Amino acid sequence: MCLSSAVLSSSAGAPRHKGFVSGQREKNWTEAQKYCREYHTDLASVRNQSENEQIQSIITDKQAWIGLHRLWVWSDNSTATFTHWKTNRPNNRGTNHDDCALIDHQGRWTDEDCTHQHPFVCYDENNSVF
Repeated sequence: MCLSSAVLSSSAGAPRHKGFVSGQREKNWTEAQKYCREYHTDLASVRNQSENEQIQSIITDKQAWIGLHRLWVWSDNSTATFTHWKTNRPNNRGTNHDDCALIDHQGRWTDEDCTHQHPFVCYDENNSVF
């Protein structure tokens, strides 16, 4: 397991640290969520472009799970007000399992079958300093 944290700026411009943790072992979306909730806080929620770039910077594989799922709400059940989908995504093709989000090494998101195995990104509020 590779641990990384990212430094972000708040909307007011004051620096703050947000604890994003990269999980290198591949898991399906549900297993990744369970792991993040057990050992950190939750799967990563991406609230703005700055956070998207910070998560992108710690991805060591081609794609990783983030917390967006189902009707495109975050793992913590908050509404997604920021998105960064690839062109023509989400396409919601295939099975009804095609409703979990991956971020790629370019920071673009795609919808994917939730049962597929990928690395993932957790958020850890204990690693945050405001």
